[in-house]
Amino acid sequence: MPNSTSKEAKDRMEACTEELSYAYPSKKVVVNLSPSDIPKRGAYLDLPMLLGLLVESKQVRPRIEGWQEIACVGGISTTGALVGFNGVLPMAIQAHRMGWKKLIVPKDCANEASLVKDLDIIACGTITEVIQYLEGRLHLSPHKTDQDPIFQEKASNDGDFIDVVGHDDILPYLAAAVAGNHNLLLVGIPGAGKTLMARLLPTILPPIPMRRMSSWP
Repeated sequence: MPNSTSKEAKDRMEACTEELSYAYPSKKVVVNLSPSDIPKRGAYLDLPMLLGLLVESKQVRPRIEGWQEIACVGGISTTGALVGFNGVLPMAIQAHRMGWKKLIVPKDCANEASLVKDLDIIACGTITEVIQYLEGRLHLSPHKTDQDPIFQEKASNDGDFIDVVGHDDILPYLAAAVAGNHNLLLVGIPGAGKTLMARLLPTILPPIPMRRMSSWP
């Protein structure tokens, strides 16, 4: 069921259509948000609901090739700007799994969404750009981002295990805990170096593959 933010989408859509010189239907509009057992929180459904309304009322006529294979998600403001939101990555992953070829998102979400391979991310800043793109009046290339800076771990400024002195007998246990994914309990008097050794554990971890980071098959 939608929360209060989703229920307020009608007011945002009505104000947005008036701002963009489109007509908001005077008759009752019903939007199917099934399945009903999945909670809808936030305004990320504003864009697809508004586009569906404009296309159904024949005010927008998509002419771009393959427009039926384009998904969209994002919030809208009353001035027609697209509003970013949190959690676009799992939505992009699911869109790819369901066979969508392209995904239209707000510009603020483009870098995160573009981490999904084989899914073209179209970044737009306003509703007008989305409509012009769908109608073939605006060319937008798929958004690309350099993934290495996003996932590349910053070099630790806390030192290395070479800074640990007097605990040579503990180091093999630390390595075994990291290699075997075991729990680790450090016990000792204050100042013995427990915090330092725990803080240095990430320095001996191997890099995590991007697919494992984002948890998609």
